[in-house]
Amino acid sequence: MRILLFLPGPLVFSLALLASCHFASAPIDPADYVVLAIESNPLQLDPRYATDANSVRLDGLMYNALLRANDKLELQPELALTVEQPDDKTYEVELRRGVRFHNGNPLTAADVKYTYDSILDRKFQSPRRAALQALESVDQIDASRVRFRLSRPYAPFLEQLTIGIVPAGAAHAAMTNAVPPSGSGPFILESMEPGEKIALKANPSYWQGAPKLAGLVVKIIPDAIVRILEFKKGTVQFLQNDIDPDVLPWLKQNTAAHIETHRGTTFQYIGMNLKHPILKHREVRQAIAQAIDREGMIRHLLKGGATPATGLLSPVNWAYSGDVAQWPYDPEKAKRLLDQAGYPDPDGDGPLPRFKLSFKTTNVDLRIRMAEAIKEQ
Repeated sequence: MRILLFLPGPLVFSLALLASCHFASAPIDPADYVVLAIESNPLQLDPRYATDANSVRLDGLMYNALLRANDKLELQPELALTVEQPDDKTYEVELRRGVRFHNGNPLTAADVKYTYDSILDRKFQSPRRAALQALESVDQIDASRVRFRLSRPYAPFLEQLTIGIVPAGAAHAAMTNAVPPSGSGPFILESMEPGEKIALKANPSYWQGAPKLAGLVVKIIPDAIVRILEFKKGTVQFLQNDIDPDVLPWLKQNTAAHIETHRGTTFQYIGMNLKHPILKHREVRQAIAQAIDREGMIRHLLKGGATPATGLLSPVNWAYSGDVAQWPYDPEKAKRLLDQAGYPDPDGDGPLPRFKLSFKTTNVDLRIRMAEAIKEQ
């Protein structure tokens, strides 16, 4: 579930924000800024490198893309006025006029071409390059039109039109430790204290109209208890998702917070190394799936704030289908699958394991408790 908290008053909004970078400037006066708290530093604010959730969310405020996904993950026009497909390997995009970067320069097809060309350039080592493997070339038709040519038909390509556009010639911040490139979004990066906080000020010339907020201060507070105490004191005014489920009843009883819960699109998963000598066996992976009591973890650790996933897509996603194979909790079947895979129990109900695996997670308390539950199961 997505959980939003904000203090009562005239402000009602729901933004998923986070931040980080490699520079700092003079302190700002946050008196008229909304203060948010997050769990961890984003890894990279240049949209050509940003892949972690925190960076991507902040980039969504600083940069515009050709397309943007709505709350059902349906792609909607943003910088693009139209997207046409004259054949199964070509997409032509007409850009919105009158959009300017934060530095005052107009956003044109040259900037779109440069953004994608720089991702494709091997020497810049963008992690987004792999997702553009079907993109053969980007051609500027004129100042407001750009053509994407693919090497083969590739239906998911439109998803890659959600990358933030940077000015032509912008340095790769990840390669140079420079300030992130200028964006065209509703908020402008104002200051950064790495590991501490980031400030964004409203873009008064934003093409969709200036934001109603003067600015935002995003504090990085790794400790969940400290985040909640800062929220209770009023030094933090907004939280999203970075809340321990155990804390929600306490917040309802001890603060005047307005709390909203919505079905979200995020999911948690266990990633498996398919080249591992044990995990390469399908029966082992199936046994792990059926040995985990997801309903029990949701009930006890997440306090009912989640639902078992049936795949990578949330039920709110436009493409969701629940009519798929599922792996219900069945420890006895899991044991039989391990026997079939060639890993019998060496001593029945005794303490000796069939094998050992290493499970890596974060240092967040809730994640550690979930890992411990999975280990015991």
